[in-house]
Amino acid sequence: MTLHVIYLDNSQDTYNTEGISFTDNLITVDEGKGIVTRIPYTSLKKFIISE
Repeated sequence: MTLHVIYLDNSQDTYNTEGISFTDNLITVDEGKGIVTRIPYTSLKKFIISE
């Protein structure tokens, strides 16, 4: 699964992920090998999840 994010400043990141979870104010991305990235909704313009 791939998560593509676009931030408010129009910068972009793409994460290859084994799992994504959503909480009240964060997207938590499990990139595998113990790497977990937390992205606050307030910094995002939009995000796209694809297989």
